[in-house]
Amino acid sequence: MKLSPKLYIKGEGSVGYIHGRGHEPYSKLFNETFKKMIRERDEYICMSCDITKSEYKKTFDVHHIDYNKNNCTKKNCITLCRKCNIWANRNRPHWTKFFQSLLAEKYGYEYSETGEIILNMPQYQLN
Repeated sequence: MKLSPKLYIKGEGSVGYIHGRGHEPYSKLFNETFKKMIRERDEYICMSCDITKSEYKKTFDVHHIDYNKNNCTKKNCITLCRKCNIWANRNRPHWTKFFQSLLAEKYGYEYSETGEIILNMPQYQLN
């Protein structure tokens, strides 16, 4: 897959530009411990192109599926190689649905029709 030169443009000309939100800080929860947990869950494989850790020989990126840097949950993050992470900034609605369906199939995660994460909370009975 050849990447478009537009992917490397910064600022308003970039395909991934969303009104300056790219410069917002990440949540404090998005730390090395959390990212390691996501990479381990995904067995150090890019969930888009299936390249393995031994083939890639670099640190995999951890991508926020809904592009919200503050939404640091297992259901909203996925392991990607750098090339796939850059590619995922084009046609964001497509990639959000694609990655959610992939995680739903692989791990049984649930998402609503609108892409919201469904939290499976235990049901308690009041006596």
